[in-house]
Amino acid sequence: MRHCRAERGCAGGDPFWYWPVNGFQEGNTVYVYLTKLKPGGGLGFESVGHACARIRFPEMILDGYEPLPDFKGIDFGCGFVKASDGVHT
Repeated sequence: MRHCRAERGCAGGDPFWYWPVNGFQEGNTVYVYLTKLKPGGGLGFESVGHACARIRFPEMILDGYEPLPDFKGIDFGCGFVKASDGVHT
């Protein structure tokens, strides 16, 4: 898994950053749903994707980012629900 730095970005050196939206803990791992942003748009930034960060707990060490597929403008991750069959957003 490739680690990214906000000041350089990952692809072609384009600047971007992740905005944490929501998360949950499962065992010794914290999963955080992220919106990927870049400079531009009417507010000075625009959404260009989503990812999920994995953080080891209790150490709070970043274990990596997992890019998520294009959701065609739908923004998931506003909340998580733990059910008997898994965690749903």
